Amino acid sequence: MWEVSGWSGDHEREGMRSMAHDHEHVAVVTPFQGRAGVAPDVTGSHRNASWRRSQLIDLDRPPGAPRSWWRRLRWWLTPLAVIALVVAAFYWALEHIEDDIEQSAPSILSRSLPEGTEIGGLTYEADYRDLLVGGVLPPGVPAAEIERVLEDDAGIRDADVTAVAGERGAVDVTVAANREEIVLLGTVPTQTHKALLLRAAVGRGLSVVDELVVSDLEPSSADADAQISKLTKLMGELSPPNIATADLTLGDEGEVTGNILAADAIAAASLRSASGSGVTVIAPALESLDVDVAYDGAGIVLRGTVFSEGDRDQLEETAASVVGDDGVASGLRISELDSVVDDPSSRIAALATTMATFAGLESAELALTDEDLILNAVAIDASRYEATMIAVDSAEQVGLRVSGEVGIAEPQYTLAEEVALLQAELVALQDEIRENVRFESDAADLSPNAAGTLNKVIDAMQRYQRPVVEVGGHTDSQGADDYNLQLSQGRADAVGDYLIWAGVDAARIRGVGYGETDPIEGNALEDGRSTNRRVEFVAMETFE
Repeated sequence: MWEVSGWSGDHEREGMRSMAHDHEHVAVVTPFQGRAGVAPDVTGSHRNASWRRSQLIDLDRPPGAPRSWWRRLRWWLTPLAVIALVVAAFYWALEHIEDDIEQSAPSILSRSLPEGTEIGGLTYEADYRDLLVGGVLPPGVPAAEIERVLEDDAGIRDADVTAVAGERGAVDVTVAANREEIVLLGTVPTQTHKALLLRAAVGRGLSVVDELVVSDLEPSSADADAQISKLTKLMGELSPPNIATADLTLGDEGEVTGNILAADAIAAASLRSASGSGVTVIAPALESLDVDVAYDGAGIVLRGTVFSEGDRDQLEETAASVVGDDGVASGLRISELDSVVDDPSSRIAALATTMATFAGLESAELALTDEDLILNAVAIDASRYEATMIAVDSAEQVGLRVSGEVGIAEPQYTLAEEVALLQAELVALQDEIRENVRFESDAADLSPNAAGTLNKVIDAMQRYQRPVVEVGGHTDSQGADDYNLQLSQGRADAVGDYLIWAGVDAARIRGVGYGETDPIEGNALEDGRSTNRRVEFVAMETFE
């Protein structure tokens, strides 16, 4: 124990302050009051000045002595404890994230893969938000599809599928090709083998369907690499000019087998040299063009053989333009063989051109072969007969022989009867004509509503082909007589031009301007004047 007593003066007080600051806690030292050696106590009384060890100043430790080891250690232990807690919390959270991903993966696949897909053979191992999928692939489901489905989930950053094919062996490849696409199915040992086959398929200029799965299994045959290479080279021959169809397989035993239907004899010879003993190459038989068309005035029936989807579509669309979609019954088939004749599509085009004239026929039977176009038909009138014969003549320009008989139907009515029937239909349309075929003042332009009504006039004239029709133009009383006469002629000509543009024979139309001479309403008010700005239709036997 250290004891200090009897100190006084400034020197002694500074010494005490110095001793106090050497300790961990600093004591407040009250200056001596009164005589030397006497200091106040807590009650204000005096006693001999004497300082002893207290909670504030450790006077037992000499000045300069080292502090307690525990007090030094505690400044290091606190941050280390905090770090340990943070690390423990991180690993706890990481473990739970990985557990959640591994547990949710089967549910994700069950929801997204086709119903009934068996995924029980798969295993899951998460590394933070990355997922490794092993085990056995579901039948028919490639690894790429499983990766895509899992990576679509927001909780999974990257899915790597190492699962192998189960029921199929290490090598079990099927190649199916036609003139439009090539399909790759089955399993191969490695990703390199898959890349080789896909590269060969893409180079054919065909649509490629890839359903290959990497098995990661050891092939049974030591010759698997060579056989896959052979299949790759053979696929190089499966391009549209060489084949019609091809079906090839490569099994785990290491032999390419299958059948190829060649496009022609030259292609067959080339394919045989490339395929080897396991593949049968068939030289095709050539097929003839054979199309039949029947028309009964209401519907068209198509039967026979064409050589492309484009040819079939052209005939079906042409038939629909004549009788509507509901009026077409098509039994056309597309041959996988080559045609006996070159460029069969040009003959199909000639057939379609002839069929497009069927709207002017009462009935027709049309046949197309490799060398012949045969038409037996009855035209409604002479003008329709001429249109059909012009179309038939175009068939001769592509090398077809044209034969058959095309006649003109006997008229059902006399000319006078047809004039009366046509005029009756025009009168029935009169109110609609006056409502829709109107003109603005001092104008000869057709209104937007005019076309629909004028099309009805055209339909009536098509039903009765022999009468001619006068289109009379009229004006109101505004303006000079000579000007109105000229304006009315312009209105009649505008209507006549529309009828001719829509298909009416120009010889059957004559426009006549009557000016303001034949009003049907008074001209005092605008409503009456608007009604007078009109056209009238009159059916006649002849213009003379």
